[in-house]
Amino acid sequence: MLKKKGVIYLLSFFIPVCILLLNYIYLGIYPFGENTILKGDEFSQYILYYNYLYDFFHGNTNLFYSFESGLGMNFFAIFAYYLSSPFSLVILFFSRNGLPESLALITLLKIGTAGLTMCLYIVKNKYLSYAESLIFSTIYSLLTFSIAYSFNIMWLDAIYLLPLVLLGTDKLFKEKNNLLIISLVILFMSNFYMAYIVGAFAFLYFVMKLIIYKEKKIKLLFLFFFSVILAIGISAVIIVPTFFAIKGNSYDTFEMNNFFKLILSNSEFLTSLYKGTTDIFTTPNIFPSSLVLLVAPFFYFSPEVNKSEKISISFILLLLIFSVRVEGGNLIWHAFQTPTGYLQRFSFLISFVLIYMAIRSFRFLKEVHYVYLFISYGLNVLVISILWRTEYMNLKSFQMNLIFLTLVGIVLMVAINLKNKYSLVMILVVCSIDLYTNNKTIFIKMNENPGYNYTRENLYLNNKNMEKEIMDLKEKDTSFYRVNVLDKVTLNDSFRLNYKGMSNFNSLGNSVLNKSLNNLGYSTTLGLRTTAQNEGILPTDNLFGFKYLVSTSPFEKLGYERIESKNNVYLYQNKNYLPVGFIVKNKNEKMNSDNFFENQNSLLRNFGMDFDIFQVETPKSVEYVNLSSRKIGATEIVTKINPNEDGFLKYTFSNLENKELYNYIDTGKGFDGFGDFSLKTDQYNFFDYPTFHKEGIQDLGYNKDKSEMIVTLTPQKNETQIVRQSFYSVSEKNITEVSKQFQKEVLTKIKYKGNKLSGTVSSDSQGMLFLSIPFDKGWQLKVNNKKETIVNKNGFIGINLNSGDYQIKLVYIPKGFYLGLIISTSTLILFSILNIMKYKKVNRKDTLF
Repeated sequence: MLKKKGVIYLLSFFIPVCILLLNYIYLGIYPFGENTILKGDEFSQYILYYNYLYDFFHGNTNLFYSFESGLGMNFFAIFAYYLSSPFSLVILFFSRNGLPESLALITLLKIGTAGLTMCLYIVKNKYLSYAESLIFSTIYSLLTFSIAYSFNIMWLDAIYLLPLVLLGTDKLFKEKNNLLIISLVILFMSNFYMAYIVGAFAFLYFVMKLIIYKEKKIKLLFLFFFSVILAIGISAVIIVPTFFAIKGNSYDTFEMNNFFKLILSNSEFLTSLYKGTTDIFTTPNIFPSSLVLLVAPFFYFSPEVNKSEKISISFILLLLIFSVRVEGGNLIWHAFQTPTGYLQRFSFLISFVLIYMAIRSFRFLKEVHYVYLFISYGLNVLVISILWRTEYMNLKSFQMNLIFLTLVGIVLMVAINLKNKYSLVMILVVCSIDLYTNNKTIFIKMNENPGYNYTRENLYLNNKNMEKEIMDLKEKDTSFYRVNVLDKVTLNDSFRLNYKGMSNFNSLGNSVLNKSLNNLGYSTTLGLRTTAQNEGILPTDNLFGFKYLVSTSPFEKLGYERIESKNNVYLYQNKNYLPVGFIVKNKNEKMNSDNFFENQNSLLRNFGMDFDIFQVETPKSVEYVNLSSRKIGATEIVTKINPNEDGFLKYTFSNLENKELYNYIDTGKGFDGFGDFSLKTDQYNFFDYPTFHKEGIQDLGYNKDKSEMIVTLTPQKNETQIVRQSFYSVSEKNITEVSKQFQKEVLTKIKYKGNKLSGTVSSDSQGMLFLSIPFDKGWQLKVNNKKETIVNKNGFIGINLNSGDYQIKLVYIPKGFYLGLIISTSTLILFSILNIMKYKKVNRKDTLF
């Protein structure tokens, strides 16, 4: 019997792994081809963070703080949100260049573990036999949700932990809470975001079981919440600092008047229940398998399920359906925050409930009359026939669903007649084919989206030579400086290439900093989640210590000198850059203008300059070619005269010797205006502007010797609008003057490593030491070995100083880390003591789980 159990558990792990591996082979995933599993966020975020984590494991980076991205950031929060899964340790068995393959293996392991934990859940609750459990554990492990969002690899931890959490909840009714506590600890520490969703569902599940279980309700209620509190306490070392990181940011607030706003029609919801209808952006991904769709309705006829359970499950299912369809319900499951893309992230719970219903009624199949199966089959065929006539299901999806509903229905009828182990094998084989083809369809559909189909070459495009150049640069220049790399693959490239940069993309960005950078004209398309430096903005790039610039093509930029060129990589040095710290005046001018250029001027006046660094430039002439123009208030509407020919605006500027020209365009349409125009200058070829991660101030180039510059603005639509169009320039004289002014009193003898930075500074008068390090309450400051308080200087660290000589020491510890560590240690000790006491009391034949 023990051997049989082991075989079943192994199969529950390896069957889904093999099915998904077959999908990888079909897709040509390396080493079976040149493709990778990297899609969406996995390409632009996870793989880059894993590069940094890999470096941490090898002693080269710090887990608390990273200077590599966003001008400096709390990396512990990123670790807690993206990387803290126990499966992350798998990367230790790969080389740095093999990290894409390590993520593929992690995905396979998580999918397999989901099959194993679901098998345990079914068997331990004695819902089905060991062999029968294989069918549903395989179905659960390969949920449409899991495959469609497999690129959000952190979400998969919730999938394999959900059955353990629910099994632990079931164990409470035997007054055993260790499994619940341990599974919740792993869940909370793996990903607090999905832990909220699973935790809320576990409570609903517990209430359902409490209704069914007639005795000791108060005691069980206490035991449940006591177990949750213990789990939170043990996980506090992750939860507490992450809570403070989130609390320190501002997110979009939810308007209560939209609570009952319908976000999903009947047809959209019903379509999501079926195969081949995956949409990762706007609709839930629920399809559990054709078998579940046919068998789940039997739940209401099964004599093994009592009335209380039927009512409770129906309530939970209706609540989840309400939540995916209504904005308020959707927001509650997302902790009252609007998700950025990938809506209905809790929809896997609907799949689980449907699978649960199918499990609880599967044994009823042995007794069921064929008529029940025909009715279920007929209802499903009727639904897909109706959906086929809507915009949400095409002919191919209809045919695919019809084929597998029919095939599974036939196999079920044969199984009902045979009633032996071979019938179960038939069902498992057909379900596996059903799941394989569903996975295949999902991957094919995803690959059709831009940004969801990458080869290994895409990941390392431009990076190999750049990485060598940056490594050489770090060996030659070991001081503290920042680098702007123009030809980025992603906004998080600095994590992979190991340079200190500004651009970044993560869900736990620094909202205080990003607001300041946005006010200064840098691109922050997704609010606190993204910053894009692009070609940069000279005055503040200098203030922020950008000493070098790397590009794959030659160009000219005011104050920059080419110092190296090899392997199609060009390295430039900025003669006007400033060190990480320098003394400024502490004026209180606020950057509250809606004009980015004026905010730049205000910042420098705030720092003590007595002139405007940016000056307005008016074109000498503006020529409309194949375009007509009309004004509605301050808005200019431009329309192509002949829609079949190109039209453009030609701006001619004069008197631009030794000036860098900048532009800002606002179409007044937000995201809808992205891609409305393309720009061309003497230095830059056509590029979309404004567009994603490129909607702030735009550098148009440097005029070193010639006074005239032509800027061409080409509408990409037959009619569009310009709400605001601004041209400003920075002169060589002014930019040099700013650099000279702040070079007088700078931080010297700078030492930095990991989460520490120190240096000395001398000040002739009262002022403020400005550090181009983002303000964060996790920074602990000592001035001449005495604890002092940092201040928020326009989103950066400011230190008030009188005249004199100072030794500055900064150490970063995530706010709440020590508190969380104390709580975790204390709770773990309490948990251990309770288990020792419990062990002494229990019968030796009994267990603690």
